[in-house]
Amino acid sequence: MPKGIIIIEWDDEIGANLLSKYPNSLKIPQKTLLNIYTNHRLNNMKPGFASLNLSDMKILSFFSGMGKEFIVASNYIIAFLLLRNEKPMAFKDLLKKASAEILSHLDDKQYEKLLPKIFKEMSKIA
Repeated sequence: MPKGIIIIEWDDEIGANLLSKYPNSLKIPQKTLLNIYTNHRLNNMKPGFASLNLSDMKILSFFSGMGKEFIVASNYIIAFLLLRNEKPMAFKDLLKKASAEILSHLDDKQYEKLLPKIFKEMSKIA
């Protein structure tokens, strides 16, 4: 069973900012948000996927890109938080689809309604 899904946005004043999460009881330290963001930005500013292994979980994430190269909205990350025994790449197709849906609903905040549905789909893969 996956741990959850989060949306991170970059804020020039505070850095990596947790925009939304599901389930709501999920606890994500600021250091983890920064690790996810840095994992993408160390490579480049282009959109793309990345995975990260932490001591308590694995993370598969999609960065929307920034600057001249971005998909839908600049400087957002959608991340799936997984248990240590899960295989992140098994979730890549779902993350690709979910990222497109979430990014296209940032302005109207409909992404909030999408997160429980996406999490349910994640649970079917696990």
